[in-house]
Amino acid sequence: MDRDSNSSVKFQDSAADRHMAEAASLWSYLPQLLRYPVRGYALGVLVVLGALLALTFQAGVFGLAMLALLACWLCFYALEVVGDTASGHALPPPLGTEVFSEFDFGSIGLLLAYLVFLEMVPAYFAVFHHQSAARWLAIVMLFFLPAFIALLAMEDRFWQALNPVKLVLFIWRTGFAYLMICAVMITALAIAIVLGRHLVSALAYMLLLYCLILACHTLGFVAYHRQDQLGLSVATDKPTQETRQTEARQAALNRLLQNIDRLAAQNHAHAAAVLVLAPAVTPLQARVFHEQLFEALRARRHMALALLAGAKLMEVLLEEMRRERALDIYEQCLDIAWRFEPRRLAHGVPLAETALQIRRFGLFEKIVAGISARHPGTDITISLQFLSARYLAEIRKDDAAALAALQPLLAARAHPWHTRITALHRVLDNSSLMS
Repeated sequence: MDRDSNSSVKFQDSAADRHMAEAASLWSYLPQLLRYPVRGYALGVLVVLGALLALTFQAGVFGLAMLALLACWLCFYALEVVGDTASGHALPPPLGTEVFSEFDFGSIGLLLAYLVFLEMVPAYFAVFHHQSAARWLAIVMLFFLPAFIALLAMEDRFWQALNPVKLVLFIWRTGFAYLMICAVMITALAIAIVLGRHLVSALAYMLLLYCLILACHTLGFVAYHRQDQLGLSVATDKPTQETRQTEARQAALNRLLQNIDRLAAQNHAHAAAVLVLAPAVTPLQARVFHEQLFEALRARRHMALALLAGAKLMEVLLEEMRRERALDIYEQCLDIAWRFEPRRLAHGVPLAETALQIRRFGLFEKIVAGISARHPGTDITISLQFLSARYLAEIRKDDAAALAALQPLLAARAHPWHTRITALHRVLDNSSLMS
């Protein structure tokens, strides 16, 4: 699923990813952190799972099966948020049927076991009146929980999250940000305990999920920016100069197409044509930009403008010596309008030569016939007719037709190819005399 750029519900947003990548610190990114749990897919997850949790706890023992399912979903989503953010994606991931195809039983089972242990072991100590031990054990386990989640989400092997050395190093190298994450999780727990059994339990669990999603996103953010210090094997999609250029080119193309659509709707054909022929684009991006512009105008059924874009694209391709691709564009433009020809008529000659070399004879004949009929007597037409004579002699094996095509060209003594014309005529003439 991928919506337009105005929608907050999508898988990726390059601008948001870039903003996260360029954030100077956790504090400068704080407004985006706070907005993350109510953005896109996360908002739906927060509302739906919060309401389901409230219903489950109201159901008592009858809600145990649903509680187990919701616990799996929550564990899965927590790991997804951390992993996605650590990979450089600033939008919340979805939570749907992909749970069943991407379910990591090892990681989720370990996280569930940790949560059960967190719930049961302090209670066990409390039964034997070791209240102080129960309290400290709960605090220690809560303190290590964010690091445990982060390592489960980002390490190649899930059991590495049980390594106490890795847990301690992760906490130490995360620094003050880890204390903030712990504070958020403790706040979430306090909300659940204080409000969970009241009439506002649904809201309480939504606030709980808000804090959990916020903490997981913060973990991913820290891991993304400190992966070398943390020693994590994270595959990050950090923006490069190439991706920035691609994004800038796409943004320029979108703006141009919007302006063209507006001018076309207002019947300002000349102004739209000016935009097509002179878009603001750097030379390094010109070819891809004009390729995309040509395809977009064809898709929008602006055929007259597509022909202009095709002619401009052919110029760019010929400058880069991409003659075969330019020939493809020529053919596509001829399919739109049979009278199409390059903006610079001289380009017809190298294109015709290329068509002859790669044996696209039907297209070669179209090029020669079209330009010769509309521009008789010009140097370009003489060059094309010479190529046609060669084609008749070498491919069609029709020396008589080739000689007939060459005969009127002999008078063009000022033509740059006059020597070639006379040489071919002499060879064909001698061949006909010998036969």
